[in-house]
Amino acid sequence: MGSSVVEEIPMTATYRLWAEECGKIFGGTDILTVDGIHLEDGREFIIEMNDSASGFLPKNQVEDMGHVRDLIVHKWTAILSEKRS
Repeated sequence: MGSSVVEEIPMTATYRLWAEECGKIFGGTDILTVDGIHLEDGREFIIEMNDSASGFLPKNQVEDMGHVRDLIVHKWTAILSEKRS
């Protein structure tokens, strides 16, 4: 067996395309993670995608959960405003 390293990497045009195309499968989404694998020979593959069941890297977990919280509060506030109108 080999070994693996889990790390956050910079967003590239290719990874943005992956996220946009995977998001279309869910009909558009505000929260999406695309897990990929990068092989030693340079090939890359999508191995998993999630909507709201996204995991966060420990390094950014508090910040990421804050973004999710803010998004949910914003969405619920908009829904409640519409219902009151």
